[in-house]
Amino acid sequence: MAHWIESACDDGNPCTMDVCEVGKGCTSKPDDGAACTTSSALCPTGTCAAGACTAKPGIVCKTQVTQELCGSIEVTGVCTAAAKCTDFQVAGGFTCAGCKTLCVKCLGISVCLDAMMP
Repeated sequence: MAHWIESACDDGNPCTMDVCEVGKGCTSKPDDGAACTTSSALCPTGTCAAGACTAKPGIVCKTQVTQELCGSIEVTGVCTAAAKCTDFQVAGGFTCAGCKTLCVKCLGISVCLDAMMP
């Protein structure tokens, strides 16, 4: 009878529970709800679902928004379930008329970045 070592059944997926069962060998089943780390540098906090790590939506994140006038700025956003950091804040305490996402001011010019936001 072969002697199984528990660590030999680890499939490397943090979203599965791996065990060695006598007569069956290694088996895995989803570990739904377990915490995990996504591959996204901007939104690394995740939760396991159906054996895969998905980003936890609503977590505060930081991202860069590129502006042709002034280079790029770092803004605060929130993570989506697709591991994207989406920003919908108004920067600098000012607004652009009709702007739904990010309004930036540079060289005295206010610019709405609606077209650049996902």
